[in-house]
Amino acid sequence: MKILKKVLHLNYNEPKGEKRVVKSYNFEVAPTAEDTALKEVGEELKKIIAKNIEDIVTSTKESL
Repeated sequence: MKILKKVLHLNYNEPKGEKRVVKSYNFEVAPTAEDTALKEVGEELKKIIAKNIEDIVTSTKESL
C-alpha cells in the first residue's frame, strides 16, 4: 500500500456554554515522515501554542 496523506493532529477542548467542544490543529506532513518524529514535533508545538493540548495523534490515508 502507498501512503497518500499523513496528518498530525493536536487536540484540545474549549468551553462552549456548559459543554466542552473538542477542537484540533491539523498539520499535513510528508507521507514519509516517521510517526515518532511527528510526536516529537507535536510535543514542541504543544509548548508554543497557548491552548491546553490534551493529545497528539497522527493519521494516515493509504491507497488500496
